[in-house]
Amino acid sequence: MACRFTLWALSALFVLSCSKEPSPTAFSSTQPESLHAQEAIASGGDKCPTVAFNIELVFIDGVDYEYQLALQRAADRWENVVVGDKTDINFLSNPYSEWSSHINAWIRVNKIVDDLIIFVNEKPLDGDVLAASLVPIIGSSNMLPVIAAIALDDLALRDLEPDALDRIMLHEIGHCLGFGTTTVWDNLLKEWPVSSWRDQPHFTGLFAGVMFDIASNFTYPGKKVPIDDDGGHWLDSAIGDEIMAKGWTYPTKMPISEMTVGAFLDLGYDVSFWGGQAYQTPGAAAKVGKLREYHCVLQPRNERMVNEDGRVVDR
Repeated sequence: MACRFTLWALSALFVLSCSKEPSPTAFSSTQPESLHAQEAIASGGDKCPTVAFNIELVFIDGVDYEYQLALQRAADRWENVVVGDKTDINFLSNPYSEWSSHINAWIRVNKIVDDLIIFVNEKPLDGDVLAASLVPIIGSSNMLPVIAAIALDDLALRDLEPDALDRIMLHEIGHCLGFGTTTVWDNLLKEWPVSSWRDQPHFTGLFAGVMFDIASNFTYPGKKVPIDDDGGHWLDSAIGDEIMAKGWTYPTKMPISEMTVGAFLDLGYDVSFWGGQAYQTPGAAAKVGKLREYHCVLQPRNERMVNEDGRVVDR
């Protein structure tokens, strides 16, 4: 407890504290004019700036209403973790328009984005994959995601219990925020991509590492923080059932651990460790009773960078 309190106190030197009013939902089953079949357009004039981090969801026509609700709950939850406002991107003069094969829909933005906009569509995915996320656009000032997309496999998701669905949506928005999906994340990895059996891919962010040490009681013998061979998830065998691990046991809480909060601080976000949850790694204890494993596929990094005026710029 003393260690956790010390880290919370130290984090005040780096963390923006803020309060925010509940944001209006970005979806409505009664507003068909904003959601078109196989096309989603985010448009509008400037809006009142906020000091809080804002996640906006845009749903392609036909996305199941339960998925919409689960994603909005997930976005609200992440807004209690990532708390600081980032540079707005003004697409009014330079609209963004691109067909996304990832979600089989047009992504079109002609408004000011504050801070992240996520387009969501249902799409059949391969094998036992339930959902997949992609970050096509990042900001030049901070290299953080501005536009993201989530593909949902309705056939795979429709029979899940509500709490399991909530956890999957939390996981996917974590990817949309840049966990395992951007070159900034990749730059903090070592021994990845894996080239031999000796490699121990790991995330080198300072704050995630400190929180991992606390969660593991400083007993982990390998390189830290261990990640899966895919480069975008915490290593299941070392981390356990955490929200950004690749596999999980159901039923389980799947917390947003302080380790994950620390990783977002390492990526460049302003965060609140109070938004994280107490967590301990499983150590040497065997994981038993795995009833369902969540499968999420990561896309190749191919994001483009835009400046504050929405213009694509060179790296």
